[in-house]
Amino acid sequence: LVIVPVVFSLFVAISSLATAPIVRPIDTSTERLAQALEPSLRKGVTPGELSPVLAQLIDGGAQLPLPVGQETEDIGEFVDLAGVRRITVLSTDRMVLASAGQEPLAVGQPLDETWQTEWRLTLDQAAASGCVSARPIDGPLPEAAACRMTAADGQVLGTLVVENNMDARFQFGAAIGRVLGITLFGASFTLLLALPVIVPVLLVALGIGALIARQISRRVERLTQAAGDVAAGNYARRVVVDREDELGRLSGDFNAMAAQLEEREQALEAEAARAEAALAANKRLVANVSHELRTPLTTLRGYVEVLEQEHGDRLPQRDLAIIHGEVDRLTGLIEDLFTLARAEAQQLPLVITAVAVKDVVAQVVEKLAPLAQRNRQIELIDATPPDMPAAQADQARLEQVLLNLVQNALRHTPAGGIVAIEAAPTPGGVAITVADTGLGIAPDELLLVFERFYRGDQSRARETGGAGLGLALARELAHAMGGDLHAESTLGRGSRFTITLRRA
Repeated sequence: LVIVPVVFSLFVAISSLATAPIVRPIDTSTERLAQALEPSLRKGVTPGELSPVLAQLIDGGAQLPLPVGQETEDIGEFVDLAGVRRITVLSTDRMVLASAGQEPLAVGQPLDETWQTEWRLTLDQAAASGCVSARPIDGPLPEAAACRMTAADGQVLGTLVVENNMDARFQFGAAIGRVLGITLFGASFTLLLALPVIVPVLLVALGIGALIARQISRRVERLTQAAGDVAAGNYARRVVVDREDELGRLSGDFNAMAAQLEEREQALEAEAARAEAALAANKRLVANVSHELRTPLTTLRGYVEVLEQEHGDRLPQRDLAIIHGEVDRLTGLIEDLFTLARAEAQQLPLVITAVAVKDVVAQVVEKLAPLAQRNRQIELIDATPPDMPAAQADQARLEQVLLNLVQNALRHTPAGGIVAIEAAPTPGGVAITVADTGLGIAPDELLLVFERFYRGDQSRARETGGAGLGLALARELAHAMGGDLHAESTLGRGSRFTITLRRA
């Protein structure tokens, strides 16, 4: 792990040193190049004879000392020409003897007036002092340099002009590259020397870190498992607190939370048990009371019938009719309570067969349609299709459910309204709907209509004799037959009660 960054740093350092050019002051390179070219000028050269040599120097095809065959002085040092744009050799009368590089000047011709004007000051200073450089406004290195070339006796033979191609940014970047390379190389070498000490320390530190991480991960794993157990309902799960650190405090808080959840769960279970016991006792009471009341009511009905037969001519007929009606109403209520209690206890005897839905609906309409039209001026419609499939149900109980639903719809539909019994097949079953054009049910009451003894309109329920058991009994009977009953309603438009059963 340590060797990899060291090797990478060494690679970057060497690459920086190899790619960043050695940026030397151009006047130094020009002075050395002038010394190398002076022997050729002393022996006399024709215009253009040195141009190929200068071109090879710029392109990197030759270095000083020049290849064998060129008459130059071996000064024993490499002359760097990186970034040179053009090299020009001028005679004393400023005629171009040689020129190479970018846009070389015409050889054998006098220096152009434009260059005469631009270089005049530089050439004059070079002729007077030997070597000069022309520096730009920005940048640490000169843009051009000129050096005079002399004979052994001091006679001026000509002037060498070297123009730089590097601007200030290139010069700065090259310098930074070399400084970076040298710095990285030194740092990497120092780190490499320190490896014998660093590696053992790092190995020990890694071992200690791995041990600590393993201990922490085990504690976190135990806490995670405990959280999963609590989420699954095991509120008795606890975590061992073995340290007083952050994880220890977190484990303690977790244990406290689990204890609170366990207490609340126990309280809820006790409350649910009490509620279930009370509900069971209530159901038993209703079943027992309804069962015990059946015999007195049967006896009372018998006495009323005897009175009607034996003393009917001496008793007020209206009073006998009221007594007879109330006995019938009370008998129906007791029968509904008894049936509801047995259905909730799953003790209601049923004969499940394939029931023709169309026939059951027709029987209900035949029984109630005349009464609905005569007493309430409400039209009861049979809207079941002729090819309606059969349902798995108890025929008598299904008829009882539909009678309850239709009677409930008739009670809540104003005169002139319509109550329709619809039926349609469903995937794997059948659906029978009792729809009315009544006042509708409020959304907050829609979930309560199936509760026992619930009556939305108390005054209307008293007028029509409703006790709030019909819908509760209908739903329990639907459940007993393996189906369901649900309601939909819109205020001002009416309600729809749909019973769903399995298809035969």
